[in-house]
Amino acid sequence: MGAWRPALLLMALALFLSWTDSAGFRQGIVRNTQACAVTQMLALPPGVDFVAIGSSRIRQGIDPQHMVKVSGGRLRQPMNFGRGGRSVQRNFAILEDLLERGARPAAILFEVDLDRLASNAKTRSIPVPRDIGILSFRDLFGTYGAHPDRPVIERLQNVALKVLVKLRTALMYTFSGDAIGHQLLALRTEQADTTCRVPNYDVRLPVHVEKTEALVQHYDKVFGPSRRTTEDDRFQPGNGLHAQDERHYLERAREVAARHRVRLIVTQPWNAGQPPLSGPAQDRIRAIIPEFVYPPPELVRASWDHFFDHNHMDTQARLAYSGWLATEVVRGMDP
Repeated sequence: MGAWRPALLLMALALFLSWTDSAGFRQGIVRNTQACAVTQMLALPPGVDFVAIGSSRIRQGIDPQHMVKVSGGRLRQPMNFGRGGRSVQRNFAILEDLLERGARPAAILFEVDLDRLASNAKTRSIPVPRDIGILSFRDLFGTYGAHPDRPVIERLQNVALKVLVKLRTALMYTFSGDAIGHQLLALRTEQADTTCRVPNYDVRLPVHVEKTEALVQHYDKVFGPSRRTTEDDRFQPGNGLHAQDERHYLERAREVAARHRVRLIVTQPWNAGQPPLSGPAQDRIRAIIPEFVYPPPELVRASWDHFFDHNHMDTQARLAYSGWLATEVVRGMDP
C-alpha cells in the first residue's frame, strides 16, 4: 500500500484541481447569490436567446420578462447574469463558460468598466483581482500576455500569484461546504431563475438616499449648473494596467463570441444624476470597442429620478432601459 500512496495522492490532487476548475465550481466564486450563480450555469434553460453579463447594475437594470414583452416575441428566453461588483474577468469567465457549455444566444451583452478603460493610474505591480479564481487555469495562464510592456519576470510572478490566489479561494470554498451544496442544488433544479436577485431587491433604505444625494452633488461640482442639459465628454482611452486588463478581457470575449458565432454587445449603465455620454465620447469608445451601444440622452436624463440608490435603477428606469435594449437586440437579429 505504501508504494501506491504517492500515486493515490497525485490522483486525488488531479481530481481536486479538475473539479475546482470546472464551470460549476468556479461560478460559485462570486459575491453573494452564489447558489443562484451556480444554478444559472448548470441548469440553464434550453433555448436561451439573450444573455446579459455584468455587475449589479446589469442585474438591477435589466428585466428579462419585459424584454420578451417589448420584443414582440422575437426574444423568448433572455437571462440576466448580473453579479455583485464590477469584474471584467468574471464577465469573461461567464461568457466563455456559457458558450463552451453549448448556449447559443442570438446576442450577449457584456458590461465594460469605462472608468478602468480610461485609467492611466500608475501601479507598482500588475493587479491580482480578488475573484481571479473564477478564471480557468487556461485563461489564468493566458493573462501573462495582458501586459506585454512589463518585465517578463514580473509577469511570471503575477501569474504564479494568481494561481496561489485561485487555489486558496478553491480551498476556502470547498471546506466551507457550500461548493458541493450549491452544485447538488443545481442538479435538483429543473430551470434556473432568469435573474439572481438579492434580498431587499428594489428596497430604498435611508443609506441609499444619502449615497444618491452625495453622488448627484459630485456631478453638480463636476459639470456645474448645466448638469441637467450637458453631456459627459470626459472619456479618453487610458493605458494604465487597469485599462490594459479591461482591453485584454474584451478582446478575449470578442474572440470567443466570434468563434461561436454569437453577436457581442458592449455597454455600461450610468449612475444617478450622471449626464449622458456625448457623441464624441461614444465615438472614442467605439474606436476601441466597435460593439459599444448606448441609449438616447433623453432616456438617461429621464431615469435620474428613478434610481433606488446611487448606482441602481428602480422599476420604472429598469423597464425603460430594458425596453430600449430589447429593441437594440432585435434590430441586430436575423429577420
